[in-house]
Amino acid sequence: MEPSEKHRGNPSLELVEFRPELHNEMVRLLRECGDMMIVAVFDNNMSTGELMRVAADHHHKRIELSNAEKKALIDLLKLRGQEELEYGQEMEVDSVRLLRRVTGAVGVYFS
Repeated sequence: MEPSEKHRGNPSLELVEFRPELHNEMVRLLRECGDMMIVAVFDNNMSTGELMRVAADHHHKRIELSNAEKKALIDLLKLRGQEELEYGQEMEVDSVRLLRRVTGAVGVYFS
């Protein structure tokens, strides 16, 4: 896993791999932390559903992503939509919808 720019040179931060079985526990802890900044870790090895959960958590302000991390996450979701969804198909996780239109365009929508 490559650290993001804000992690480089900070030995107090440890990057860990996302584990879906710990997602609910992570959300509970985030709610208890209040104003503390928590950084989500995501990578290409995560499933599309896991990536969509990270996007939903950011949308609901349960986690904070930098603008670069947010753009990378959305770009990765759009790429996954092109690879995994058929024309006209959509996938929904939490408040995030990944939609591949019949034209082939892929969009990520939040509710």
